[in-house]
Amino acid sequence: RENTNLQSGIVAFRHREKDNATVSKALDAAGIIHAIRAGNVRFAPHAYNTEADIDAACAVIAEV
Repeated sequence: RENTNLQSGIVAFRHREKDNATVSKALDAAGIIHAIRAGNVRFAPHAYNTEADIDAACAVIAEV
């Protein structure tokens, strides 16, 4: 049985075209805190992150 009420503040993904090292380098250059965990790029947004922070991360990923 799947519990659809589970929630997490962790976001993990793999870029469709670029390897994690390339994505990580771009995020580092933009000053975006992230980690590489279990073969994924990982973010752990929290209450102190703004919508602009999320938009900035997405923009960097889109430009990689």
